[in-house]
Amino acid sequence: MSKRNGKFNGFKSESGKKQKMDNVDDLWGDDLDIKDVEDCFMLASQVCEQPNIPRTQLNNVSILPSYEGFQQNIFTSTQINHEMTINKPLADKCRPITKQSGSTSTTLKRTASFSQTTNKEIDIDVKIKKLEEDYESKAGEVGILRSNLRDVKAQHEAEHKKIQKEWSEKLFTTTKQLQGVESQLQFKNLEIVNLTQKLKEATKINNGDASHSNTVSSPFFKRHSHVQRSAPCNAGPPVHTEFKVHKSVETRYPLNSIIDLNVFRVPVAEMCFKDIDCMFMCPTVQNYVVKLQPPVKVAETCRFDNIYDSMKKLKECNQLQLLQNKIDIDKLWDVAEHLVKNVFVFLQSLGIDTKIANDEYVLNLQRLLEDDTCNLDERKPSEDEMGIYTAQTIRCITEIVPYNTTVNEHISHNDPLLQSMGSFYFTKILTLVTLIRKLKLFHNFKEFLKALIKFLDKICTNFTIRSLDFGSSIFDVTREIILCVPSGVVMSHFIEYLSNLVLQSNCLTRLCTKCDDKELKIDQKTYIVVYEKTTCILHILFMLLDEMMKRNTKYDVNVMQFIASCLRCNGEWFSNKESKRCFCVSKAVRMYVDLMYKTVQRANVSCSAGDADYECLRGSVDTLIFLSATLFDVVVKYAVTFSRYTVIIASLLHLQDSLNLSELEIQVLDSLGKNEEVQKVDEEKFKNISPLLELKL
Repeated sequence: MSKRNGKFNGFKSESGKKQKMDNVDDLWGDDLDIKDVEDCFMLASQVCEQPNIPRTQLNNVSILPSYEGFQQNIFTSTQINHEMTINKPLADKCRPITKQSGSTSTTLKRTASFSQTTNKEIDIDVKIKKLEEDYESKAGEVGILRSNLRDVKAQHEAEHKKIQKEWSEKLFTTTKQLQGVESQLQFKNLEIVNLTQKLKEATKINNGDASHSNTVSSPFFKRHSHVQRSAPCNAGPPVHTEFKVHKSVETRYPLNSIIDLNVFRVPVAEMCFKDIDCMFMCPTVQNYVVKLQPPVKVAETCRFDNIYDSMKKLKECNQLQLLQNKIDIDKLWDVAEHLVKNVFVFLQSLGIDTKIANDEYVLNLQRLLEDDTCNLDERKPSEDEMGIYTAQTIRCITEIVPYNTTVNEHISHNDPLLQSMGSFYFTKILTLVTLIRKLKLFHNFKEFLKALIKFLDKICTNFTIRSLDFGSSIFDVTREIILCVPSGVVMSHFIEYLSNLVLQSNCLTRLCTKCDDKELKIDQKTYIVVYEKTTCILHILFMLLDEMMKRNTKYDVNVMQFIASCLRCNGEWFSNKESKRCFCVSKAVRMYVDLMYKTVQRANVSCSAGDADYECLRGSVDTLIFLSATLFDVVVKYAVTFSRYTVIIASLLHLQDSLNLSELEIQVLDSLGKNEEVQKVDEEKFKNISPLLELKL
């Protein structure tokens, strides 16, 4: 019975174990994953390393195998099988523990993962702080290097400008010295030729060479033979001998065509009266002159009553650089000072009594437009002309400047010789021109203004204005002449003077002291222009030139040369002024393009070497390229100017053979023409715009 029971019990237990193993195989599969085993070992090691393990975990017997399947109440014939029984209270205690095992393991996993995440965040924060510190240090280094680079650039630019300025001044001074040396060399060559001719003539006379009676004699020796020699009876036929013709050099007298001795025949006091006598016939201020009666007094009595002898000597002199002429030149200079002083005193008294300066900032262009038809060679003054004697003395001094070193030293060093009655000569000229402008009497001083402009031009071409103590006075006189609105005749000389003046450093800066925010407008009915005290003088000048060009084209070439000199010598200044939106820049650019457009139109009809238009176009190619490189924004801003600009480029390319343009110039003009072509726009894009325009209209 027991065997039967034992076999039964054994069979039953084996079947139970086999069933449990099958369940394990079903749970884990055929092959265990090595990664899962390693995870189990890792979790077990973490649990063991924890110092405070809960008491419930110490008593956790859930991992022990359960034998509940074997617990059965089987009785034998003799006794109960105690080995097959399990303590029921112990099992009851294990059951709740098995329920808590799952939550405990989950908590451990969460704690481990949280600790790992915290460690990673700490490492990332440390790295971020380190990177921020590195960034700040690098940013500081970059800032220091940039500041050092700016300082080095500024230092190099300042040194470059300083060196360039020094070399330009040296070049200008050297050029002037070279011109002076060349002029002296020419005089010396003439003297050598004259002396050689005299020597040859003297040698012939001493040798008694009377056989060549038909020889052309020198102008220095004229031989008159009063003895008639009879030919011998047996003389044969006349023998034709070759006679050597000697070169005769024409001696130049600089003041011969300038000085009018009739002017200097009268005493100085009478010259002062005649300089203002025609003022009494002036219709513009005729009503005011009556207040000055009895006759106007002369400013002061000059110590030279008559300078006719001195002027006659200078008129016949061909070597003005000699020191023996110094006394005569000093007399002429003192008389010129005295005449300027006298005219100034008269106009000052006239201005006090008349109160004409109410419209001081008003320009009347009517006189400018009327005088455009005048002849430039006309030297006869009008009936209402003033300052005739003053203008004559200024012309004489102007011709003396290039030759006499004494006068040059007086001008360059501001010698006390230039002082007259407590004021400098140029200061008095400035105050005189200012009074002429305020009293609106510039049409009565045309000859004086022409002589003054030539005098300033001569100083500008022979000296560096910047080195002169009265250089600022020259620029002030130039501004006053512009505001006087000179006539067409005077303006032609004034343009030539400005072409030389712009070659001086900081010339345009002295003439344009403030940028205009609006363009000057001309009343086409009255030809009146109203300006302000701070208006740009260059803006006024270009406006006057533009109005003069519209009615007369004989000054086109001179104006183009003047604007070209401005652009080439002051390109950086024009760029800075354009950035500040000054209207003088746009006015100059538009005028140059318009004048060049007119010249191109005439050249398309006929253009040959030697013509004025040919020379003008040939020299304006470089200026056009420079204009395209620096001030192209101004050209594009105005539609008419831009269209004419494109026509000019196309015409120059068409006339390249006639103008003998180089390959480089042709390539540059071709690139300008291609780059500035207007792209074609689809007409359909404008169909949507037309209805909107109709609605607005």
